[in-house]
Amino acid sequence: MPRIFPILAVVVGFAWGAASRAQTIGSPVNLVFKDAAPDDTGQRVVKASGMSFLVSGTANAKYCLTYSPALTQSGSINMTKGANNIGADSLDLSVLGAGGCTGQLDGTGKQTIQIGATRHALDGSATGSKTAGVYPGSVTATVRACNAKGNCTGPTSAASANFQVTVIQSISLAPVSAVLDFGTHADGDGFVAVSPGAAGSASFSVQGQSGKMYTIQLPSSVTMQRAGCGPCTSADQITVDQFSSSPSSPDTLGAGATTLYVGGRADFANGRTPGNYTQTFTVTVAYQ
Repeated sequence: MPRIFPILAVVVGFAWGAASRAQTIGSPVNLVFKDAAPDDTGQRVVKASGMSFLVSGTANAKYCLTYSPALTQSGSINMTKGANNIGADSLDLSVLGAGGCTGQLDGTGKQTIQIGATRHALDGSATGSKTAGVYPGSVTATVRACNAKGNCTGPTSAASANFQVTVIQSISLAPVSAVLDFGTHADGDGFVAVSPGAAGSASFSVQGQSGKMYTIQLPSSVTMQRAGCGPCTSADQITVDQFSSSPSSPDTLGAGATTLYVGGRADFANGRTPGNYTQTFTVTVAYQ
């Protein structure tokens, strides 16, 4: 009688999840704010392209990102030199560093992380409490691969960049011979001009950070008035316009003081009452 031997077939299956290659981060670009003087009261805004990192890996793969120190959207960071701090806030993060799978590479396997911020105003005093020099604030961005279950796996890759602002010497303007003198003229002499640096021109001393560009702001026109008039009429007024300076704006500060000369043009039109005519005018210098 034939014997029957049963055959038991067992198939054991194993499943593997698709693995992304390790993510890498590099190409850090620092976020450098415009130089600030101790008495600078304005804020300097840098848009989201200020600081950046480049993440590379598998096309369309998600990745985990963390920042050290921890950065949050609209948060802040300090830039430090010794015991002095300068803050930057209103952080603008193109990729959040929440620790989960917050980033995703594009079809070429790349994504640029961008970070922007707004620098705080300094203390606004004439001397300022911030010592001159570079104030850095380092940020390290770390990435890891993200698996199909949304977990951060594999080796880490990190890169660092700086927030940075340089505090420079305040710019100052002081009178040397701050009188623009058109001399003595007869009624009806017409236009009389005084060139910057010529006899009668006003002069000022400008001091600040050597090598820095600065601008010079002059009035478009002012009206001199005869001393003692009252009520004053147009016969008691002389217009001064076409203000100009030497050096002209903008200019670069050298070592030590720069002498700034200012000239202009006065209109000695017909019908002016004899007398002494005066008026103040304002000259403003500022870093560019």
